Amino acid sequence: EVAQKEPSYHTRSGTGSKPTLQPVWTRKPTDVAPEDYISFYTTFDKFSQPLNWTHFRVEGEVEFTALLYVPNSPPPGSTDFVDVKSHVKLYVKRVFISDSFDNFLPDWLNFIRGVVDSDDLPLNVSREILQQNKLLQTIQKKLVRKIISLLQDIMDDEERWESFYENYSQFIKMGIIRDQSNRGRLSKLLRFHSAQSTDKMIGLETYVANMKEGQEDIYFIGGENKETLLRSPLLERLTKKGYDVLLFTSPMDEYVSMHLTKYDNNYKLIDISKEGLKLDDNDKEMQEIYKKEYEPLITYLKEVLQRQISSVEVSVRLSTSPCALVSASWGMSANLERILKAQAMADKQAMFGLGAKKVFEINPRHPIIKQLLSIVEAEEQDSRTEDIIRVLYDSAALSSGYSVDDSASLSSRLHRLVAGSLSISPDFEVEEETFPEPVKAAVEEEKADL
Repeated sequence: EVAQKEPSYHTRSGTGSKPTLQPVWTRKPTDVAPEDYISFYTTFDKFSQPLNWTHFRVEGEVEFTALLYVPNSPPPGSTDFVDVKSHVKLYVKRVFISDSFDNFLPDWLNFIRGVVDSDDLPLNVSREILQQNKLLQTIQKKLVRKIISLLQDIMDDEERWESFYENYSQFIKMGIIRDQSNRGRLSKLLRFHSAQSTDKMIGLETYVANMKEGQEDIYFIGGENKETLLRSPLLERLTKKGYDVLLFTSPMDEYVSMHLTKYDNNYKLIDISKEGLKLDDNDKEMQEIYKKEYEPLITYLKEVLQRQISSVEVSVRLSTSPCALVSASWGMSANLERILKAQAMADKQAMFGLGAKKVFEINPRHPIIKQLLSIVEAEEQDSRTEDIIRVLYDSAALSSGYSVDDSASLSSRLHRLVAGSLSISPDFEVEEETFPEPVKAAVEEEKADL
């Protein structure tokens, strides 16, 4: 496959006085006016404007010049991340080679438009051979680093970062998921709302800078939206003790947390909706004391809920709620279960963990839990006690982000508890409906026909 020459791009000189045949990317950046960069961008997209660009030359082990653009909004089809082709044109010594290299840039950068012109790559070789060239691979690495730096410049701009992040956060997150070598650099571009910053999104660097004294980990929780997460019982005690918690509200955030397990190679990302949360040493001591005190109730809860739960634990995360439901440390979070259930074509293997038993956590300071302990210790538990426990379990599931498997049974238990509170027998029967004689005869005739 012989390289083909593409027409040169006519642009104005730096002074704007006379046109020149010199391609814009071959000129010094100081000699190119902003309007020339914008004009050149129209050769890639006539219907939008560039948000930012970078024009640079690299010398050393490999020499090349690049002019790369970030569009003001993602180009159509760029968010599919399937069968991705690069939209950066490759030149060798100003001779056009290709504009459709597979994986010339990583798939998460498929929104980038621009030109790369190398002095070192061979000319008259097939595209397949050229893609395996080690110099091209070196160029690719340097391009990605430059693009990340360009994105960081945008994120540092107070006037532009919010609209940029709204449009391009999915590309950044896909980069963290798929590009291991640049995961750490991309993590600095992430932004989230948090329990202490509900109006303005913050980065991981800001979160770490504001961490409570003695805090070693970054806490997060995932869910459908910010408002729901802020009402979660799992946040209660952390926020009360002064810990901030990041709010992951995008489906992609859940997958980001699977790949970005540490920030800055130092701070672990901890999902507070999973078992094993540790806040301080005092909690551990109090847990052991409460565990002994509540052993009779814990045993009884395991008996009643044995089909739904793997264990019962004294909670370190509850403050005002009586109980909560959390997933095992190795299991799916409530948020991931919700995401997978919403995907009609979800992978069967991915769905395997759905329905796994959960950990039921109790708040030993809550009046309901204390009263249940008294009932069990006095051996006064009955069917009504079981109803109360199952209702507590279902309410804990809902407030912790899970769905209720049997809503009809939940409704029946609630009706029995309401009846008891109204001094109505739990075995109440609904009054039979009576019909006037003509209607009654018609009903009986209809039954006979059936």
